[in-house]
Amino acid sequence: MLSSMSQNGPKCFIFWGKTVQCWQSNSLTKQSVQNDCPCRFRNSFLKESSMKIKTLAIVVLSALSLSSAAALADTTTVNGGTVHFKGEVVNAACAVDAGSVDQTVQLGQVRTASLKQAGATSSAVGFNIQLNDCDTTVATKAAVAFLGTAIDATHTDVLALQSSAAGSATNVGVQILDRTGAALALDGATFSSETTLNNGTNTIPFQARYFATGAATPGAANADATFKVQYQ
Repeated sequence: MLSSMSQNGPKCFIFWGKTVQCWQSNSLTKQSVQNDCPCRFRNSFLKESSMKIKTLAIVVLSALSLSSAAALADTTTVNGGTVHFKGEVVNAACAVDAGSVDQTVQLGQVRTASLKQAGATSSAVGFNIQLNDCDTTVATKAAVAFLGTAIDATHTDVLALQSSAAGSATNVGVQILDRTGAALALDGATFSSETTLNNGTNTIPFQARYFATGAATPGAANADATFKVQYQ
C-alpha cells in the first residue's frame, strides 16, 4: 500500500484518490479531502510531474523539428540537358530579326485540281523579313536573295520539294515573289527589288506560292531555302 502513497511532511501520507490518510497516535484514520486534516498538503509532486510532461513535450517537438529540418535539408542534383544558343554578330547596317532568321510559311492545303497543268499556281501567301536597328548612315538600301535547289534546269525560280517518307507531291514546287511580284531565281545571287531603309526597324515583304510544272499529284509539299541580305 505504501507504494501508492506519497509522504507530505512528517507522519502524513496521501493516497491517490479522494481520501487522505494521516498517521496519528499509531492509528490510521481516513478523512475526506474537504475536511480538516492535521497533515500538510504540498503540490510539489504535481509541479514536478507537470514540469516533466512539459519537458517531454518540448523534447518531442524539438526532435520532430530537427527531423523535419533534416528532411528538408536533403537535396539531390541530377543532370538536366543541353541548351543551345544560336546567333551571329554582324558588321552591317541592320540586324535580321530573330523571328525572320528561322521562320515557317504555311502554304496550307491546295487541291490537285488547282494545279492540274504546267504553269498553274496556288494563291500566294505573304511573309516578311524584318530588319532591326538599321543605321542609314551606314547604308540606305537593302535587298534579299534566296538560295535553294531548283525543281529542274528549266524552272530555276521554282524550289524543289523535300522528299517525304509519307510520299511527296510531284510536278509542283514553290515560288518566291518579291514586292513587285517578280519570281526570284534560287541561285543566291538574284536579289529582290531594293527597299529604302529607315533608321530603326524595316520590313521587306515577300510572297510564296505553289507552281505546277505539270499535273500535280498529291502528297507532302514542303521546301526549304536560305537567304542573305545585301546593303547599299
